[in-house]
Amino acid sequence: MDQWERGVFYILGRHWRWWPARGGTLEPGLYFVVPFFWRILPVSVVPVPVSGPLQSITLKDGSQLTFSATAVFQVTDAAAALNCVDNYQDSIVELMSSELAERMARVKPTRITETEERAGLVRDLRLWLGEQTTPFGIEVLSLRFPNFVFNMKTYRLLMDQSVVQQSGW
Repeated sequence: MDQWERGVFYILGRHWRWWPARGGTLEPGLYFVVPFFWRILPVSVVPVPVSGPLQSITLKDGSQLTFSATAVFQVTDAAAALNCVDNYQDSIVELMSSELAERMARVKPTRITETEERAGLVRDLRLWLGEQTTPFGIEVLSLRFPNFVFNMKTYRLLMDQSVVQQSGW
C-alpha cells in the first residue's frame, strides 16, 4: 500500500475483518499475499473534489433555481467504501446531485434568496449530505456552489429564437 492508500484484505473473495490493523483495513506498507486465494484492494484516502451537473429545480414559492455544486469528499473507511456501495466514486456524484436538489426544493425560499441565510443553508446541506455518505465510509469536507442563478431562462436550440422583424423585403 502506498502512503495515500488504505487496503482491504480479502481471502477467497470474502472481506476479513480480523486482520489486526483497524478492522481489516491495511495501513501503508508491504504485504505478502497468497496468489489466487488472498487479495488486497487499494483505496485512495486523499480528498477528492467532485463536481455535480447543472440542475434546475422549482422552489416552494414556484420560482426556479439553477445551480451546480462542488464538494470535497474523503474516504474514512476503505472497507465500507468498497463493500457497502457499488462504485463509490460515481455513487457520491449521483448522491450529491439528488440529495442537494431534493433538500433545496424543500427549504424556505428565503434561505436561498437572502445572502445572510445562504451560509447557514450551505452548512446544513453539507451536514445532510454527510449523513447520507457516512454509511459508505465517506466524509464531506466542504461544499460550494459555483453556479447559482434564479429564474434562468432556458432556450431550446433553434426553437426559441427571437422573432425576427421583417423589414418588408
